[in-house]
Amino acid sequence: SLGTSGVLLAARDGYAPAPDTALHSFCHAVPGRWYQMGVMLAATDSLNWLGRVTGATPAQLTADLGPLRAPGPVRFLPYLSGERTPHNDPAIRGSLTGLAAATGCNDLTRAVLEGVAFALADNLTALRAAGADPGALLALGGGARSDYWLRLIASTLNLPILLPVGGDYGAAFGAARLGLMAATGADPAAVCTRPRIAAEVDSDEIVFCGVHFMAETAKILSPDKRVLIPDARAGCSLADSITADDLRAWKAEYPDAVVVSYVNTTAEVKGLTDICCTSSNAVDVVA
Repeated sequence: SLGTSGVLLAARDGYAPAPDTALHSFCHAVPGRWYQMGVMLAATDSLNWLGRVTGATPAQLTADLGPLRAPGPVRFLPYLSGERTPHNDPAIRGSLTGLAAATGCNDLTRAVLEGVAFALADNLTALRAAGADPGALLALGGGARSDYWLRLIASTLNLPILLPVGGDYGAAFGAARLGLMAATGADPAAVCTRPRIAAEVDSDEIVFCGVHFMAETAKILSPDKRVLIPDARAGCSLADSITADDLRAWKAEYPDAVVVSYVNTTAEVKGLTDICCTSSNAVDVVA
């Protein structure tokens, strides 16, 4: 839900509390089900704040943003009223940094939309840590009217976003379904069917806020998508500790050796590697 607050909700078959992630875990209205949700306090409310500061409506702010692009130098943290997931901190506050004399209203708007999108990515990470792994998202709320924002979120979370028919009335429709089941005893499986989908938003870009080797890895895993990274110079000391030329020389000296590299390596090094491991499987691979 992309409303005043932002909610990323997943229905679950069982109770899987994860208090360290600041996820909300509740008993579902449907018998035998539970749900978890990550909540950020200022989603469209961040855009409303920028509108009050600039004297423009949210629709005016987002009208001329053009095509999706990599995040610029302006950064926005959307903690205007504290934050729930994943920080659980009522005292944390937002910030707007990277301002320059050339910064314009569109730069500020993009930064606000990006800050909210990355905060939703934090919520998705929390849900996945608790065992939920949605393959797509249903979008509801006033913010879902912005195609730019939906494409940005789809790119940042690397998930397709589905727009249900009559999405503005999703909460009321759900309440009506619950009332029908309570009044008639109807089977939840027959009443709570998937809503009709009006459109699907899936981006050809992945907006990646990380170091260079991570963006390269994202491209390897999603070769059909364009990966956008704010700063191509963003490096990693671990990835820089070996070059492809170093590895070629080592392989020439030890032609029968098996090369195991860590995921924190460049794409060029990975291309010369027999096995690429992570911290979770390194011991098993080497053993």
